[in-house]
Amino acid sequence: SFQALRLQPGKSIMSARIKAVRLATLLRGFGLCPVEISKQESKSAVSRLKAAYREKAKVQHPDLASPGNEDEAQQNFAKLSTEYDEALTLLEAGVSPVMINSSSFDPTSHASEAHPAFRHHSHWAGTRASRQ
Repeated sequence: SFQALRLQPGKSIMSARIKAVRLATLLRGFGLCPVEISKQESKSAVSRLKAAYREKAKVQHPDLASPGNEDEAQQNFAKLSTEYDEALTLLEAGVSPVMINSSSFDPTSHASEAHPAFRHHSHWAGTRASRQ
């Protein structure tokens, strides 16, 4: 699994939390679950990110844009590439997309439950289906 993020003197834990939240956000943008990624070995997590990026790149490539939308497609593709580079850098630096607040963590209570914010995608699919 991911190595613990080592903080240099003068660095606050907040910067580690910000990196974790940013990585989780980026991973969700690629359709990846931050909780699942945090449980994987670093090389495996990077491989999944690369595969997700390639899939999105195939769909969003500017060469596939309809006439008149080339500029917007180019901007979207540049944003996709930038987000991929940022997520890859964070993963390779050992940042975990899920952090546990050690002061409030009690391993004996709700040990098998995920945080409510990290619901499985099937939960949201069921919610959408019930609204229609």
